[in-house]
Amino acid sequence: MKKLGLISIFSLFFYFSYSQSPEWILGNWEGEGSLFNQPANFQMTWSDQWEGKFLKLEFSNKIIDSQYPKFEVEAYYQPIDGNRYKGYWFDSRGWFVEVGSKFNTETNTLTSVWGSPETEQGKSIYQLQPDGTIAVEDYVLRSNGYELFGKATYQKSE
Repeated sequence: MKKLGLISIFSLFFYFSYSQSPEWILGNWEGEGSLFNQPANFQMTWSDQWEGKFLKLEFSNKIIDSQYPKFEVEAYYQPIDGNRYKGYWFDSRGWFVEVGSKFNTETNTLTSVWGSPETEQGKSIYQLQPDGTIAVEDYVLRSNGYELFGKATYQKSE
């Protein structure tokens, strides 16, 4: 009986520690902003998958009035502790890229560091704003540090 009780307590601890994604980021979002200093449109959908075992992101962006194709990503993040996630994104270039993410619950910020020297490296910072929008900044790692290449403000679109 003790063993069953410990298993139950451990299961509850595991469920509540690892399955809770910040509610503010979940849902469908439409964004406007810029990519490489050109106007662009953005879409992202964040959802819990399989009872919180993964956090899923579906993302796309497109430079307005450009011959460049829409860039699309599907990513899965696995909780590794209360606020940190490890995952991979798969994109329309045919790349899969490792991602490490951390939620800061005090500032309502998600910071994702992504890539490898074999592909590209960068970071994306998502921050919930007081008006309920999400501001996102995307950076690529260059030899002299991080360089901003994308910026958008998202509205929840449900």
